Amino acid sequence: MKYQIKFHENARNTDRQAVLEEVARRRGRVEPLFPDESDVELASLFVANVPAQSNDAVLAILGDSPAVEFVEPEVRRKLIQPNGRKTRSKRSPRRAA
Repeated sequence: MKYQIKFHENARNTDRQAVLEEVARRRGRVEPLFPDESDVELASLFVANVPAQSNDAVLAILGDSPAVEFVEPEVRRKLIQPNGRKTRSKRSPRRAA
């Protein structure tokens, strides 16, 4: 399962790191949503990939941590084209007559 995590902006780096290490111990992978971001709010956003067997334990860790502002499932998005609508294709250039 994929989750989006937001740490409190005033959370200490040691507290954030402790949470990330706990998630990693349960084979979860956590990556910044905006790597190398200098904006404090954007730098507090992460994405976690959690294996199904660790899902409950990871959610408990994230939910119990005072460093975490929120955690929510990542929404799956799918582009749906209206029925019968065709995508535009590139046309070859017209020749002058």
